[in-house]
Amino acid sequence: MMRHRFDERRTESRTTGNYEFDFLTPDGQLRTMEFSATGLYDDSGSDKKGGFIGTYGVLRDVTESRMNA
Repeated sequence: MMRHRFDERRTESRTTGNYEFDFLTPDGQLRTMEFSATGLYDDSGSDKKGGFIGTYGVLRDVTESRMNA
């Protein structure tokens, strides 16, 4: 099991995109993971400068696609 806290506050061109890293599973398999994340902001106010409300992220196992490339 992987436990990691990621607090991404950047948006648009400054977001974390397609970051790859190797991960060793509990049963000893080495997997290649791809991570992307962006900060979420509440812009419902009249000034459109809302505060940070969280992070949206996607983690994908890309091991097989990298082996076939």
